[in-house]
Amino acid sequence: MSRGPWVSDRVGTRIEEVAELYPKLTPWQIREQLVREFEGTDYFVPGPDGVRRRVNRVRQFREEDDSPWSLADSGSPGMAPEVLKDVMAVWKDCLIGGDTFTVRHAKWVARLSGVVPERKGIGSGRVEELYRWALIYTARERTCRARQTRFDTTDLDARIAFEGETYRAIQKVHGLPHAYQDILMVESLLDVAPKQAVREWRSRQYLPGKTREERQEFFKAEAEIEEMFESIEDAGEAADAHTVWRVWIAALSQKGEKWPKIESHRKVEVAKELVKQVVAYCLDKADLNPFSRTPQHMFRPSFVPSDELLAEVGYKA
Repeated sequence: MSRGPWVSDRVGTRIEEVAELYPKLTPWQIREQLVREFEGTDYFVPGPDGVRRRVNRVRQFREEDDSPWSLADSGSPGMAPEVLKDVMAVWKDCLIGGDTFTVRHAKWVARLSGVVPERKGIGSGRVEELYRWALIYTARERTCRARQTRFDTTDLDARIAFEGETYRAIQKVHGLPHAYQDILMVESLLDVAPKQAVREWRSRQYLPGKTREERQEFFKAEAEIEEMFESIEDAGEAADAHTVWRVWIAALSQKGEKWPKIESHRKVEVAKELVKQVVAYCLDKADLNPFSRTPQHMFRPSFVPSDELLAEVGYKA
């Protein structure tokens, strides 16, 4: 039985990196992405079975560093205070948004803490940038370890160090492969895995529109949602309410069994209704005497969406 065309290390690595960066993409969707990426080149993208084998290999690969991170991790005490502060900030944001943060992610955040540049635009805060690059470097490391190939990040390092035409010149002169970033995949991935691609805008994790029109509908709703928090006069309380909303909208969209079947316009309405409930809870809390030590103030239950909302999205609290 004859073997098919040879699959280059570049394509093989890319398959597994995409599988790592977007864990909910199916092998078929990953293959579709790579066919578009390597169109017009001499690189061969394997068929569905070949892609599936590579995807399964990296997703089943596990080491100690792939366990959830906490301050109890042995590497934490050795981190400089400024670095540990960055690690904690990223961990905190991941916990709010329901994202994975492992020991390996923490190590990469620590390494990248002093070198990741600030970037202008949507979703460009320091925490978002650190996590985005930690995901990319983690995907490369896990892919190389799973494939038992040399671990090299020169192309990624150059992408951090240089921008625009300078980066392109460095890439050309030194023969570096193009450093694919998840941000460069956002537009094409919106067609096959919108919820994964929207990770780029971390505050917009509830945007699952499948068409450009649906996505525009969600983007328009975002400004209205932000304004809904302005009824809370205290800035600290408003920020807290927004974070509570982010925690719950991420949970409902990721763990709600009925969420994928809900129409896009209704998802917007659910997001707005959740804001109303969070704001009402926080305003009610603000009416209590902050210096009170009565049972009413001390033992007030934490916020939980209404039973009707939980039932609609199929979330079990």
